[in-house]
Amino acid sequence: MNNKSIKRLSFLGIVLGIFLISSFISYNENGNAIWTKIFSTVNLSSFSEKEKDYNMGVHFLSVGKADCSYIKFGNANILIDSGDKEIFPTTIKYLNRRGIRKLDLVIATHPHRDHIGQMSDIIDRFEIGCFIMSKVPDKVPKDSETYDKMMVSLKRKNVNIRYAKPGERIKILDLTVDILGPCRTYEKLNDNSVVAKLTYGEDSFLFMGDAEKNSEKDLIESKKDLKAEVLKVGHHGSKTSTTVKFIEKVRPKYAVISSGPNKFGLPSRKTIDNLNKFMVNVLRTDVMGDISFFTNGNGLEFISQKSVA
Repeated sequence: MNNKSIKRLSFLGIVLGIFLISSFISYNENGNAIWTKIFSTVNLSSFSEKEKDYNMGVHFLSVGKADCSYIKFGNANILIDSGDKEIFPTTIKYLNRRGIRKLDLVIATHPHRDHIGQMSDIIDRFEIGCFIMSKVPDKVPKDSETYDKMMVSLKRKNVNIRYAKPGERIKILDLTVDILGPCRTYEKLNDNSVVAKLTYGEDSFLFMGDAEKNSEKDLIESKKDLKAEVLKVGHHGSKTSTTVKFIEKVRPKYAVISSGPNKFGLPSRKTIDNLNKFMVNVLRTDVMGDISFFTNGNGLEFISQKSVA
């Protein structure tokens, strides 16, 4: 091997090393670098042990500035969004580590890549029971490549697609899934997000997708029961969502924000301040890693990836 080849290999090695190191680094709320796991599945055994004592586990996965939540209720498996398209498919790896073959319910809140980036591959690899998505008008811009791939996979697998209708209720044993939004058709794709409330006994979780102020306003005016112990904060904590009036209606004890390193400064200081006004416990995946809640329908316990690392 000549000197030129050795130099080329050395250069490639350095580039690969930088890529691997960057994959292990995320940033805390002050913008300081912190070390983290490349996959959210590293501490899966700790979560699984905890899950044995509870009928329901709700897991907000650390997938960067993207969204993915996995819910286990008894033997039923539910997925809300899939995270972004990645070189390392975190969500698929997570589901495989759990030994999951079938997803009884999948909700794709809206066709932005950071919510449905891995959805096509998930549809191809897993059996899907029911698939719920919002019916977005053609005139509303979508992430077309990701959306088209998802639709092709749904058609190829002949998956049962149900378009979200406010007022629709799905029962999975003792778990109730209420579809609350979108209340109407909106010009902005984010506001067309599926809004779903999951209730088990005394405990409830409100998933907002990327719904913004217009959607929140319509949800309030719909007179639906929005109260929930856990609010999955809309649009990664952007100031376009989570108004004071909306928080006042939901009255959450916990607010989960799914975020990661990003150029938009998310989550917004305004959103954090709004939540603090109501003494809400703010939990962030960019700081805490995977965040999991466990319940038997009469009170919540939560742990995070960081707390079991």
